[in-house]
Amino acid sequence: MKIADGVGFDVEAKATGGRISTEIPMATTVVGQQKSDELKGKINDGGKALVLRTTAGSIRIEKP
Repeated sequence: MKIADGVGFDVEAKATGGRISTEIPMATTVVGQQKSDELKGKINDGGKALVLRTTAGSIRIEKP
């Protein structure tokens, strides 16, 4: 998924059987240990909810 510069989202991502990676800096809150298959945070101070889910695959958040 590509996200345009300056657009804000509250991100909730889960990749069952995969990993999550991002090129865009995110403000995250981690309680306990960070998991490679879950990510919750804000892009550009947050905004509308962006919920990403996949099974048997990975999620990659990219710059355009």
